[in-house]
Amino acid sequence: LDHNLLQSLPKDMNALPNLRVLSVAGNQLKDLPSRLSSLTSLTSLNASQNQLFSLPKSLTTLSSLQSLQVSENQLASLPDGMGTDMPALRCLVLMYNQLKSL
Repeated sequence: LDHNLLQSLPKDMNALPNLRVLSVAGNQLKDLPSRLSSLTSLTSLNASQNQLFSLPKSLTTLSSLQSLQVSENQLASLPDGMGTDMPALRCLVLMYNQLKSL
């Protein structure tokens, strides 16, 4: 779904519990829905090059997530538990945001 003009993700994404990789880079997303937490098999999420101002706390419940790429957004902070509550996370890409602390 990379490099389209998406402004939101489909509401029925939770019907894909076996989805492992979701890449929505280069769209016009302003937020990621908390319902992404229902994608319990997700190992990789790329939401780089969007217009995200924040990430949902529910992302920290994705226990299988190994790679989270959210570079080139407008992120000023991260949800509590990002990284520490995510045992499988191995790659966290945050460059080109507005983060002042971690």
